[in-house]
Amino acid sequence: MIIDSIVDSIGNGGPKGYYAFETFVNNLLKHYIEKNDKEYIVTDERQSMTDGLAPEGFDEFSGKTLIEIKFSPPSSKGLAFFLTTLTQRFCNDAGEQPCENLVFIFAKGISPSRESLYTETVSKLKLPFKVVIWGPKELNKIVLRNKKVANEIASNLFSLRLESAISKPNRDWKSEREETVLRLKDSYKRGQFSLFLGAGVSSSAGMPDWNTLLNSLFVSYLTREFDEDSAIGNTAIQQLVSRLNTLDEPSALMAARYLRKGLSKR
Repeated sequence: MIIDSIVDSIGNGGPKGYYAFETFVNNLLKHYIEKNDKEYIVTDERQSMTDGLAPEGFDEFSGKTLIEIKFSPPSSKGLAFFLTTLTQRFCNDAGEQPCENLVFIFAKGISPSRESLYTETVSKLKLPFKVVIWGPKELNKIVLRNKKVANEIASNLFSLRLESAISKPNRDWKSEREETVLRLKDSYKRGQFSLFLGAGVSSSAGMPDWNTLLNSLFVSYLTREFDEDSAIGNTAIQQLVSRLNTLDEPSALMAARYLRKGLSKR
């Protein structure tokens, strides 16, 4: 197939290969769909979660159709997580036009066993939209109808990727921030909100960072262990902690494990 030679020239599926394949497919679909007097939008994944959007559909897909481009097929669990998250994103936003179809496009074909797993996963989720999987066979049909354009796209992937990166419209950051806050608020009300904070948040409030906390716990632990030994003083314990850190090439994770084991002995 023509698409096979194009995929082989793109790479082995690393970050470079993934972005090159995404750029190729998006530009190919844009040319093909717009040639048929319908709109195709290369989307921003931060906002839409998918790579492309055909608001009016195309070919056998009627209605709003989302396009998700993957160089390598995900696991069935990865597929389920993506579809569940996407469903929550579209079904819980009253201002969002309902999605009718989701087309997964893979660079290489999938095995019958994996296809069976995907079918089972999609069936269990009871999604409000139809999920269709495309591979080289389906892409090749479009390539054969648009050979010249496909070859031009394949020959100019870097410049097309660069053009896509610098041509994204400037957004109103205040409106974007307000939209993000509203989505977070809505997720929190539905019990779908988890907050991950780094050490910098507590440090700014005057709390110790990880290393300081662990060193203090080491001091407390060793003080307790040597409580009855009058020969061991605070200075010696501080020196011992410092020496342990030097010898152990301090790892917060390993230190925390040592401390948990030591402090829970009793």
